[in-house]
Amino acid sequence: MKLKQAYELLEQMFDAIPAPTLEDIRQEGVYINFLGIKNKKPLKDVASFAVVLSANSLNKDSAGAIDKISIMRKAILDYELSKGVKYFKELKSATFPNNTLYLYAFIFEIEVKEI
Repeated sequence: MKLKQAYELLEQMFDAIPAPTLEDIRQEGVYINFLGIKNKKPLKDVASFAVVLSANSLNKDSAGAIDKISIMRKAILDYELSKGVKYFKELKSATFPNNTLYLYAFIFEIEVKEI
């Protein structure tokens, strides 16, 4: 898979909005950020992406982060099982100073090659 295809896969799966940095997220929604590439072997690289869920509450309403996390995890598991792939690596808090939102980053690593 090429880098652009990997990005578009995640962007479309979550209807994610591009974010230049995670610190730039200022309203609830789902965002995507390209984190970088690690070289594994000649002609084999691993691209890392963060798909960030941003919510106004953890569990106080139907739009709380906990419910959305469960829905997103199910979508990830369904995709990975149907395609026989493993892209999801971890889910972690992504809170920054002066940000009042609940931010959770789903970290994905996808093998890419451009040749």
